[in-house]
Amino acid sequence: MVTGNQKGLKKLQMYLSIPINGIPRWIGNQPVLGGMRIVINMRARGVGKKWKHKLVMDLPDGLVVVVDTREKGNPLFHRSDRPMKGIPMVRKTLKYGDYSVLGFETEIVVERKKIGDLFGCLGKDRVRFNKELEGLTTFERPWILVEAELGTEDKLTPEEATLSPHDYSKMHPNAVRQSLASIEIRTGVPIHYTRNKTSAEIWVMDRFIKYYRWKREGVL
Repeated sequence: MVTGNQKGLKKLQMYLSIPINGIPRWIGNQPVLGGMRIVINMRARGVGKKWKHKLVMDLPDGLVVVVDTREKGNPLFHRSDRPMKGIPMVRKTLKYGDYSVLGFETEIVVERKKIGDLFGCLGKDRVRFNKELEGLTTFERPWILVEAELGTEDKLTPEEATLSPHDYSKMHPNAVRQSLASIEIRTGVPIHYTRNKTSAEIWVMDRFIKYYRWKREGVL
């Protein structure tokens, strides 16, 4: 039996276009029991053939993404500097990192770095970056997220792109590789590499959703 409230929820469906691997695709947001469901129609070239599937994320009721107020220049979960519909979020100054979950700002955090930012942190800004790393070690679930900004035709993996020579840095790829390995071994903070902004958003939301749900259920 469909109640009047359920009928009203169906009328609240919203749609917006976001790039998936550089190709505009539709994302559908519709209310579900206890939260919001995000459905992304994924289309990309797989191994030897083109493939497509629906990527589904169920946002638990009460989950709010925190975006640091200092995160400027095309932050995650924004399009044309406007927050994406369907993802509850607030702007708040975080002591460490760029993205977190409201109510758990001292427990889970993601430090987002584009390749140019990362090279700067490994070079001239290394002292400041080391202090940030020390802060990240105090979190239960910290990550460094490297966004490679790869296009649909790029053959390199995000990690290979990060460790390749770049015009905007004099750092040798060997030095970069060793520095990143040292960070993970010394601090225990894992580094994850993504192809582009959209893949970064999906990766972050998957972890925020799982963490928030398990915390609420007492699993963690």
